[in-house]
Amino acid sequence: MILNDAITAAETLYNSITDNDDYTDIASTLKTKIDAAQAVADNDDADQDTVDEATTALNTALTEVAAIKTVIDEIKNLPGSDEVNPSDSNQKAAINKASEDFDAYKDTKKTDVETMKDAGDTTEANALITAAKDEIDGVSFDPSKTLDENKAVIDDIIKQLTTDLSNQRAADAVSAKINALPPASDVTTNDKVAINEARDAYDDLTAKKYYAAFE
Repeated sequence: MILNDAITAAETLYNSITDNDDYTDIASTLKTKIDAAQAVADNDDADQDTVDEATTALNTALTEVAAIKTVIDEIKNLPGSDEVNPSDSNQKAAINKASEDFDAYKDTKKTDVETMKDAGDTTEANALITAAKDEIDGVSFDPSKTLDENKAVIDDIIKQLTTDLSNQRAADAVSAKINALPPASDVTTNDKVAINEARDAYDDLTAKKYYAAFE
């Protein structure tokens, strides 16, 4: 069965990276895809279309994870800035190759950011995603920094986006509750519960800077 073959190949890669901290994120991503594919393989009622879709999804994830692992390995193997001799053509060639692979890594991360979009997102939430993609696009490989520092720049952008997006969506949910209320001149005792719910939702906001209606 082609799906089982894909699962076996993915598990082989997963087992080779799961105990290495450098691959924690991609190992987690691959494990999620493996589990989803295994669920389909174990489902005797799954039709051929479902099996084919699961196979394609797993093979795509396997290819992407393997590519990212290659980038990580090449970046790890670059010399530190204090080890670089500009006259050493081999080192210069290695840095140039790593820079190209780093650009590919950036493209992958921008794609990951794009998948963070939600159909219900507001203009403000979408703006956060666009800004993060632009910021990632502006990051260049810097051989004067350590290799982990180069990769951490992009990781930090995505980490900050995750926090900001969560806060923005929470604020947007509060806004929706408030917008659903009648105008102040039309408020009655029947609206008390809805008003309290809106205020409680606001009080629960982690980052109130995203919404100031009750300040």
